[in-house]
Amino acid sequence: MDLPERMLSNKVSSRLGLTRINFQPYTYQQLVIIVESRLKGITAFRKEAIEFAARKVGAVSGDARRALDICRRAVEIVETNTQRIEEQRRKASSRNPFEDLGPAPDPEQVSIRIIDQAIKEMFASPNVRLIQTASLHQKLFLVALTSRLRRLGLAEV
Repeated sequence: MDLPERMLSNKVSSRLGLTRINFQPYTYQQLVIIVESRLKGITAFRKEAIEFAARKVGAVSGDARRALDICRRAVEIVETNTQRIEEQRRKASSRNPFEDLGPAPDPEQVSIRIIDQAIKEMFASPNVRLIQTASLHQKLFLVALTSRLRRLGLAEV
């Protein structure tokens, strides 16, 4: 993270003598350990789903926060699916109160498919889609604009 460079002007940061410490990204094995330690005692995830999320993040950035965000989004997807199924069961029972729907299904576990869906949702924001479909000249303009803003020290536009 480059918070001091973004938040402080060049004059102030040079007087503070900031030294940058670069940390190595986490490996896939380290990410698995981190995510599993956060999910200890929770049976909502399949082992292979955790490994899949760790491999995806490890190959791109190695950022543990990103891996945990993907897992959080996967749980949100499962919760949404479960609520939708419950709503469908309620509607079915209200249409025919004498029909036996049986016991409620067991809650769904987070699988590789759900992790993959969460990853696609996280990287498919409207802004990302806009940049992906932009022409080469538009992308070059955005890169130049971003470079200029960073040089000026502006955090956001």
